This record gives sequence, structure tokens and C-alpha cells, in this order.
Amino acid sequence: EETKATLDALSRKRLRAVDPSGFIDCCTTRNMIDTARFIVTAALLREESRGAHVRTDVTQDWDNQTSPFGHTILTRIGATIERRRN
Repeated sequence: EETKATLDALSRKRLRAVDPSGFIDCCTTRNMIDTARFIVTAALLREESRGAHVRTDVTQDWDNQTSPFGHTILTRIGATIERRRN
């Protein structure tokens, strides 16, 4: 949760470029922040261990083949993140 709060604060910061090259850097930085927010949000929403994401606070009685959970899909809609299960 602390990481998500930090990324949310970073995403609210206004980036300013002093030249065209800086504009590209600002866009790249914004994209990296957004990507990190999606990854952290998906990890916090996930209720099971899968791949490199391991939940130590949740017991798991299934393996990856029999997991009742689908993929977590996050899309950016305005300033919010929508969660859907497939």
C-alpha cells in the first residue's frame, strides 16, 4: 500500500520539459509511473500466489492449473483504474 501511495503521488506531479528532448523524457517517465501503478495495483488485487507474485498472507489450496481465478485486467479510464476478471 505504501508503494501504491508513493506512485499515486508521483502520478499527480506535473512534469515540465525545458526543450523537445525533455518532453520525450517527460512522456517516458509518465509511462513508467503509469506502468508501475498498474503492476502494483494488480499485485494488491491478486488474491492468490502466481508466478513471481507470492502472497504469504493467504493460504492456497490449488495450483496454477486449477486456480479459480482468471487474469486481472487493468485499464486506465480517466484518473481511475477499472478491475475486471476474465
